[in-house]
Amino acid sequence: MDELERAVSARSGSPGLSVQFEDQSTRTGLMGIARVSVRLPLFCLFLAVSSATLLLFCVVDRVRRRPVNRAPFTRGFLTVLCRLLGFRIHIHGHPLEQPALLVSNHVSWTDIAVLGSCSPVCFLAKREVRRWPLIGWVAQQIGTVFIERSAGRAAEVRAQIGSLLRQKQQVIIFPEGTTTDGTAVRPFHRPLLAAAIEACVPVQAITLAYRRNGAIDRIVPFVGEDAFQRHLPRVLSQRALEVHVIFHPPVLAEAEDNPGRLAKTLHLQVSEGLGQLHNMIRTGS
Repeated sequence: MDELERAVSARSGSPGLSVQFEDQSTRTGLMGIARVSVRLPLFCLFLAVSSATLLLFCVVDRVRRRPVNRAPFTRGFLTVLCRLLGFRIHIHGHPLEQPALLVSNHVSWTDIAVLGSCSPVCFLAKREVRRWPLIGWVAQQIGTVFIERSAGRAAEVRAQIGSLLRQKQQVIIFPEGTTTDGTAVRPFHRPLLAAAIEACVPVQAITLAYRRNGAIDRIVPFVGEDAFQRHLPRVLSQRALEVHVIFHPPVLAEAEDNPGRLAKTLHLQVSEGLGQLHNMIRTGS
């Protein structure tokens, strides 16, 4: 067990959140321009080839009158995408290999690529993503389920999640309901967690952290009024970074008949994992 795993296994109470950021300039610089000039065409080429492959799948679907299993393609697609983005992923703990609800803190749209490369999962995304040029169509073809995030549709979304879980799938949600800068975990919304209780499946918490040159990264977080077309070149212009993904011990949802209590348990797991990562960064571990 490495130092991170030992740290995560020790319950630390409230994690220290006095975190260190890398002194990153928003200016791209000559090296950044060089990186974008290489990576962006590769990204577009990769997206074009992937789209052509998905179109072929659609044709085969019609001929065979049943859908092609896209799971292997999806995981490979997301793995290559992470490499193009310059992500070096470090997995700690063990992903579940059974139907489960996975919950993670939410930093950026890149979270989907990172988590999908680690484990075959079904993603939920806000309905607006479907309108993103080409990206939205690709997301739909690899199995993303688009949802309406308004408070009045919570019961409908919970039913969608329950249906996927009963189909023996792993579903990942971001119960914070928004993205953050990665320094802390916002309170978890509890209504969607009831789907795991109703389906009697385990829930696994995941802590996600982006780290560049020994400091918390400030480029990857997709927060506020940022737009995808502006954010992507900034990510592509940066040097490679490390992404730490901690899979915490699962919680048996049937034993937690209260969604509020379940939300607090999962939030504590994610927060403690993030706190331990921040402590490692401060001490230079």
